[in-house]
Amino acid sequence: MALSAPIQLAKSIRWQDPSKFKVMILPTGGTAAGAITVDPDTLTAAITNIQLAEVNSSPIEEWVAEEWRFAVGRLENFQVTVTMKDLENFTLYRMWSSASQKFSREYPKNQRFDILVQTATDFDINTFQDIIKFKDCILVTVGGPTLDNSAGASIAEFSITAKASYIETF
Repeated sequence: MALSAPIQLAKSIRWQDPSKFKVMILPTGGTAAGAITVDPDTLTAAITNIQLAEVNSSPIEEWVAEEWRFAVGRLENFQVTVTMKDLENFTLYRMWSSASQKFSREYPKNQRFDILVQTATDFDINTFQDIIKFKDCILVTVGGPTLDNSAGASIAEFSITAKASYIETF
């Protein structure tokens, strides 16, 4: 029995594997460069998950002459959440916590950083291609890691959330 056309098509498509990615957090200058004190490769290796931003807008809606008129409106800020495993003595958590406190006292231009996300190409898992760059991010939250006596062999994890002014896709 022959497979239907949609199944044949689905088998021939190269689907994206979501587990082959790299994330780089890039200081854009100013004092943000001093806030990220861990080696970039170590920081990238610690990242376990990134929730890419939803692209949404604030629609403009108006009831005019017995009819709805609407337009897309302005794009909202892009929110990104990055989850990471922590290093010995909560090195990453302390780094992001102190960065959050430091950023609250800095001029807004000096707080910015970029987040570059890359995925492995389908033909070579050692070659990565840029897919999206979140530009001019500010740190919004630093989630607290959970300390738990019952989890003897687990690794501490926490998340940071940033908002980006705009995104660049490749």
